[in-house]
Amino acid sequence: MANFDVAVEHTFGKEGGFTGEHGLPGDSGGPTNMGVTLQTLRSVLRADADFNHDGVVDWKDVEALPREVAKEKIYRPRYWDAPGFGAIRKQAVATKAFDLDVHAGPPTAIAVLQRAVNEARRTGMGFLRIDGQIGPLTLQAIERCDDELLLRAFAAEQASFYLALIEADPAKEGFRRNWLARARWPFGRNA
Repeated sequence: MANFDVAVEHTFGKEGGFTGEHGLPGDSGGPTNMGVTLQTLRSVLRADADFNHDGVVDWKDVEALPREVAKEKIYRPRYWDAPGFGAIRKQAVATKAFDLDVHAGPPTAIAVLQRAVNEARRTGMGFLRIDGQIGPLTLQAIERCDDELLLRAFAAEQASFYLALIEADPAKEGFRRNWLARARWPFGRNA
């Protein structure tokens, strides 16, 4: 079974800190800290997200978000446990899928993983149905794939996903370099 602590530390290193009251230009996520948006804070923690105790959950609470709360109250239940990444036995695969999950959401991350499995499948393996859910067939298919081939296919699928986002919304062009670095396998310096 993959280790959540390994995956979350990798993602914390990629997400960075507070992006400011209005977030980054061109990023529809708004204010973000450690990859947690204001919308996520409000929907997951609700009133418990009022870290500065002013009666309003706003960008100031995103800025004040404690690392341990992000890890245990948001990342673990929403982005690790709910999608089922802990059931993946290959740590690097689980880490990469979790990282994309935080960045793009569970159905997207799992669908990208399933497309990568289909690309890296061995002879005699059938194709996985792309359903955005980790079930027994997806877990079995991951196990049957060569690790390196699967991770390289995942990186290519993730890069394709990012490029499609940029093509659909040219305002995201400024994220191209960082997104493609994040997709890279092996995990790059800026990935």
